Amino acid sequence: MAFGIAAFSLAQVSFESYRWLAAADMRAWFGIQVHDVYGHHALSMRYLVNHWGLIPVFAVMGKHVWEALWLPGGSLHGRRKIMLPLVGTAGGMVVPAALYILTITFLGRYLALRQGWAVPCATDIALAYMLAKLIFRPGPAIDLLLAIAILDDAATMVILAIFMPEEPVRWLLVPLLVVPMGMAWLMRRLKINGWGWYWIPGALSIWVFHEAHLHTTLGFLPIIPFMPHAHSDLGWSVSLERTRRDALNRMERHLESPVELIFGIFAFANAGVLLSTINESTAAVSVGLIVGKPLGIFVSVSAFCWLMKRITGECLTQLSSVALLLIGLIAGIGFTVSMFMASAAFPDAADASLMEGAKMGALASLVSGLLALVIAGMFRLWHGQTVSDLPRPEPG
Repeated sequence: MAFGIAAFSLAQVSFESYRWLAAADMRAWFGIQVHDVYGHHALSMRYLVNHWGLIPVFAVMGKHVWEALWLPGGSLHGRRKIMLPLVGTAGGMVVPAALYILTITFLGRYLALRQGWAVPCATDIALAYMLAKLIFRPGPAIDLLLAIAILDDAATMVILAIFMPEEPVRWLLVPLLVVPMGMAWLMRRLKINGWGWYWIPGALSIWVFHEAHLHTTLGFLPIIPFMPHAHSDLGWSVSLERTRRDALNRMERHLESPVELIFGIFAFANAGVLLSTINESTAAVSVGLIVGKPLGIFVSVSAFCWLMKRITGECLTQLSSVALLLIGLIAGIGFTVSMFMASAAFPDAADASLMEGAKMGALASLVSGLLALVIAGMFRLWHGQTVSDLPRPEPG
């Protein structure tokens, strides 16, 4: 977040200086003649981190998605565990997208901005987890939030691959992914447990993604299910998870510091937007994240719990209405992931103002986190207990 604040501040003071650092071809920094210093594919900090630098970030995110879904103990493993997060994720994506579309239609900008519908669907899982730990004690609230955030990010990956390719997808090349996946499977059968070796088939998978015009940032994901892994998932909030010696968990530990640095560079390269770039896309993304996300999660989870209570007599969660609202507000922090989605949704130079405006909306989603802190503080003050202690009212 500090990198993002620095970028935003520098852009207000001297936008040209910020643009030179973030968007100029880095070869020009050293006096090398470049035909188009600010071209779409110039070797700038922004291009390199947006198209290549995020590969390890999505690898770590993909690791958590796969473990949560596939391994026993995972927050999404099994039909019973996945129902409530699935409902929350659906509400937390459909409502923000619908409010986005309604907002741009009301503002008369539907045709220009319609491709940005997925920008307010994302959740910055790192910031969400950090804020959740400040508000909730370890337990069902954090578990539900992380499950929704994981599913959000999984859906974001699918949306990126299918709906927001950089160029028309060359589907005939996609079956070539069988080769690196087969290599990774064979390496596991040969009991190769060094996580670094799996970046050899990973590099081939990334190349296939690049040649097929899929987002290269997702290129390592097909390798993850074939790497040596633990037999159960202990979750992010369990310290024992960090002591495991399998390839997947060691990869996460080794990439932890680089991923944090990459997140910082990404925030710096994308968060330097001018206040003057506030436009219709800013309003639509802000409404989708700050209003739509909490509303969608709260209403969908509450309604589903009420329905299941009526049908089966069983309440799927004991979380209070306040806790559900806070989960929705925290999930409404789109920040870096929504910024990335904005870059993918409006990649053309003609859409530069639209992309910058959408990024401003993603930056404004930090307000959702501030609201969560304020509401949590109010209820701790009034009730003298944490919000996770508040009993969930019985449906009327």
